[in-house]
Amino acid sequence: MALIDAGLPAPKTRFAVTDGEATAVIAMAYEAPMVGVEFSTVTPDVVVRTGWTMIRATDSVNPKVIVYLVRAAVIERGYSLWTLNRLSRG
Repeated sequence: MALIDAGLPAPKTRFAVTDGEATAVIAMAYEAPMVGVEFSTVTPDVVVRTGWTMIRATDSVNPKVIVYLVRAAVIERGYSLWTLNRLSRG
C-alpha cells in the first residue's frame, strides 16, 4: 500500500521470472523496468541472472525507505514515473 499511496502504480504480485530453465516468484514486481520487491533475505539466482533489480523490504521497517528505493531503482533503469504509470495501465 505504501507504493500506491506514494503515487506509484500497483505492482504485479506473485510475478514469475524465468530464464527458460528455472523459475522464481517475486512478491511484487514492475515488469518493464525489471524492479521487484521481495520479503525474503535471499534473491533467487534466476532473478539475478535475468537482470532484475531487487529491493528487500526486510531491510527497513520504514515503508517510506522502501518507496524511495523502488522509485530510485525505476528511475535508474531509465523509466520516468510517468512512463511507469502509463505502462501499468495497459
